[in-house]
Amino acid sequence: MILQIKKENKGMYIQYDGIVTGVDIMESNGYFSKNKIRGFNYFIHDLTFAAMVDVSIGSLRIKVAINKNAARANKDLCQIFVCCNKDVKQLIEDYKELMSTGMNRWEIVIVDTLEEAIKIASERVVRSMGVQC
Repeated sequence: MILQIKKENKGMYIQYDGIVTGVDIMESNGYFSKNKIRGFNYFIHDLTFAAMVDVSIGSLRIKVAINKNAARANKDLCQIFVCCNKDVKQLIEDYKELMSTGMNRWEIVIVDTLEEAIKIASERVVRSMGVQC
């Protein structure tokens, strides 16, 4: 389930807890309509406390279709997934592969800690301002 969704300056932080289902994944899309993500640099999906992700390939394909449509409004978004569970990482890899087709340019990154995710998100914001690190 979604524990919290927090809009940050240039992105979103989504924290999941317990069992994450296809319904949870689709619900999160309500917050990410094309107009709402304009100007965002990142989404952090924090699955640290997710005990399990129970998402069908059908739900995953629907999520991909919705996100590819959203990618037209914001071409340079970075989705950062925080998780340590190997099964969840494999599901994210499947999502990443499905998202890699077509015109999508979203970067999809998997990290083990929230600290790593924050560092990547911060670098994306700085880069978007034209500052070289």
